[in-house]
Amino acid sequence: MVDRENPRGVLEAFKAIVISCPDVWLMIVGAGPQLNELRLYVKENQIPNIVFVGYIPYVKLEQYLFSADVFIHLAKNEPWGVSPQDALVAGLGLITSDKVGSGVCHLQNDLNRFVVPINDLSTAVERMIELVQHDDPKSLFKLAKDSVLNNFTADALATQWVRRLMDR
Repeated sequence: MVDRENPRGVLEAFKAIVISCPDVWLMIVGAGPQLNELRLYVKENQIPNIVFVGYIPYVKLEQYLFSADVFIHLAKNEPWGVSPQDALVAGLGLITSDKVGSGVCHLQNDLNRFVVPINDLSTAVERMIELVQHDDPKSLFKLAKDSVLNNFTADALATQWVRRLMDR
């Protein structure tokens, strides 16, 4: 939990949607210098339905991804970021800020509406509500998932690099 990851933005967006969607839950994975401050913010603002699970080793993170429906990554600065790719591979819906390189790359065409401007929490809230109200939010992201699986695995990237080297 560091400012660059913008966990406060996620909490503020969630605070806005949990009022109109009281059955939605937010699971926050991670630890860091802002964790206690964020817990206090949730308590002081009486934001319901939030679980802070703390630090999870990367090898166990997939268990949490597969237990979710949507991954929200509103980072202020994330040149690439593997977490959005992991979320797509897990079949999740995805909302990222426009500062998350992998989100911008993977959420193309109709999905680019899920790449929200970093300082526009109202759009993040709209996208979150859209996914909460959708019958099957995971289905919206099938093409993005397929693209990651076909183009961004270790094998696929190695093949692309070899082709580029051979084309020189």
